[in-house]
Amino acid sequence: MAASDVQKMFDTMTSTFFKSRDASRVHGKLRVATMCSGTESPLLSLRKISDSLIRLYGITLDVDHVFSCEIEPFKQAYIERNFAPKLLFRDIRELGSEKAATAYGAMRLVPGDVDMLVAGTSCVDYSNLNNDKKSIDDKGESGQTFRGMMAWVKKNKHNFFLKSPCRRREYKSSDDLMRCT
Repeated sequence: MAASDVQKMFDTMTSTFFKSRDASRVHGKLRVATMCSGTESPLLSLRKISDSLIRLYGITLDVDHVFSCEIEPFKQAYIERNFAPKLLFRDIRELGSEKAATAYGAMRLVPGDVDMLVAGTSCVDYSNLNNDKKSIDDKGESGQTFRGMMAWVKKNKHNFFLKSPCRRREYKSSDDLMRCT
């Protein structure tokens, strides 16, 4: 797919979304945080949507990348090099606290004032390749990262966040996703 085709796709999605909505209500900055997004594709998509808003409606949507969180060092390097977030935290399990360690080991205040959180938590415990599967209530990596994300969401009382599920069975208990979604 050519780059121009990708932008056309975003133009189509944006214009379709705003057919029955007032595009002039889009203004200011959209403060975004990501947790375990890997390649930061949500930010790449928001850039394309912003480009479409300018092209189609003359409206500027500034995306303010408040923080990212990623435990894998090679992904941290990719995020730092390509997105330069204000803060790059290391461990999602720490984000429910007042302070958390950055990828560089410094302790920093964890921001809560964001408009959108996009998170993807570990799925290794649910994988068909895993011979020792765990549920979300077990103390596996998947449940721990999920709880870390939810601790931040609950602490900051956010009503809007996007969580990338691995599979529906991921949420068989833990009070059905802590009744938050």
